[in-house]
Amino acid sequence: MRRVNGGADARYKAYLRGDHIGWATTLRTACERIHAAYLLQHGPGGGAIADWGELTGHGRRD
Repeated sequence: MRRVNGGADARYKAYLRGDHIGWATTLRTACERIHAAYLLQHGPGGGAIADWGELTGHGRRD
């Protein structure tokens, strides 16, 4: 936490595993940013693995 404007306002520095996520004006926002970054690290990183047959030529025909 860092005090700004002569101590009138507080800023919260958000870190996740040593990486700086950013600054927030409330502790709640800082926690939300850390939680969102945590979830992104544990989710899939791309599109669907299945190609539904389009790449192999066995896809649905119209």
